[in-house]
Amino acid sequence: GEFEKRWPKSVLVGGVLFRGAESAFLQTIGKEKAEDLLPAVIGKLERVVREHPQLEQMSGARQEWGSALYRMGKFAEGASVLKEIPEAERSGALATVSLMQGDCLLRTMPQEADDAVSTGRMVVQAERAALQFSSFVGANPKHAEAAEAYLKLGYCYQKMAGAKMDGTQWDYMNKARDCYGKIMEGVKWDHPIAAPAAFERAKILLVQGNSGGAEGDLKRFLEDPLSKTQWAPAAKLKLAGLWRIVGRPQEGADLLARNLEQNDSRLQVMVAYEYGMCLKDAGKGADAKKVFEELSAKDPGTVEGVNSLWRAAQVDREALTAAIDAARARLRVAKRATDVETAKKGMEAAVGAMREWLTRHHADAT
Repeated sequence: GEFEKRWPKSVLVGGVLFRGAESAFLQTIGKEKAEDLLPAVIGKLERVVREHPQLEQMSGARQEWGSALYRMGKFAEGASVLKEIPEAERSGALATVSLMQGDCLLRTMPQEADDAVSTGRMVVQAERAALQFSSFVGANPKHAEAAEAYLKLGYCYQKMAGAKMDGTQWDYMNKARDCYGKIMEGVKWDHPIAAPAAFERAKILLVQGNSGGAEGDLKRFLEDPLSKTQWAPAAKLKLAGLWRIVGRPQEGADLLARNLEQNDSRLQVMVAYEYGMCLKDAGKGADAKKVFEELSAKDPGTVEGVNSLWRAAQVDREALTAAIDAARARLRVAKRATDVETAKKGMEAAVGAMREWLTRHHADAT
């Protein structure tokens, strides 16, 4: 400020103002309540950019301005500021500009697309963000932030795949899978990005029908260090579901039995429901019915709670059907009159139980 007052016409004013603003910005890093200091810093940087367009450090000023806006949670404004930094200058100290710009775009992307307009906006935003992340990893493949960029790029591709209905969704799924694969190949398993990368790749492999590959990724969460991450419970739930689908429900039930207690109430409900499904498919109908009845009573407003009502009924129906089949088989092989009579009574009892069950459930439904 003093320099500008004494020499307002000097060609050095812009540089001096930038250094002052830069110093103020750096002083906010690591400070408590930095959000109280950032508005003044943003004002200084904005003035530098507006009043000194020929400044040699213009891109640096825009980067710090965008960073300050980012820290304030003003992501749309931050993306607009960072957009003005030329691609040719995004190296060295400015290498992370594309990463931050992409992150700003990602954070302002519509998360729910329930109509054509919002879906279109989401896809456009995802494409713009993906371009920034792709530019960053393309120019900085060995950068310390490359893993983070690949994770966010993979997420963009997944969002695009979910919105596309023209056949290109599979290409985007492959691109997302490859992004997560690059992370898993390039970092150690204790890296904070390794766990979400492995989990997301497993989800894609499941969609693509590669159950073996998905199982391999999900089983990593059974051992340290991934077993201690926040993604481990959801990964174990996915693994148990996979084992159930491929005909190994008892393994799924055993895994979930060790992980029934969850801190997240929503995940707790999902784990309990899948546990019941695994027990049912493993032939332990009575145990499964108990799980379903407890879940429907405890969490009646959830999808799993509602589904548990008819899953419990399904267990009864399957048991009654099995009893009828067994009675029919005994009747088929009976030779002596006494055996035939006993088999008929068994069949009548089984059919009667089924009829009673149907009557009861019809009354409950009406």
